[in-house]
Amino acid sequence: MGTINPGPLGRKVSITMIEVEKGDSLVESGRLPAPHILKIDTEGHEPHTLAGVKSTILEGRPTIFFEHISLSDSEVRALMPEGYKLCTVSDQTGELVAFNRKVGHNSAFLPQKI
Repeated sequence: MGTINPGPLGRKVSITMIEVEKGDSLVESGRLPAPHILKIDTEGHEPHTLAGVKSTILEGRPTIFFEHISLSDSEVRALMPEGYKLCTVSDQTGELVAFNRKVGHNSAFLPQKI
């Protein structure tokens, strides 16, 4: 866990620069192979994260797991790529079930045969 807030007075703070790239750029350049599974936990930034791998999703059709706590039901459904099915990961059993927030805090987009 990290923060961008300065540390309390008298406490040493170090700054680390992190280079951020779109997943599509990494795959298109050949620096990383297209993934078969994506796991996203970006605390409400899932829409931006998925936008950065749009081409990878359309071409490779990976299974996508993500935390839905910070998203409304309509936001979750709006994120679902065409040709995918929405499921919830059960917190109790790990099974994939029909989308239901009461069952778990993670969801999955499963590619369907087209």
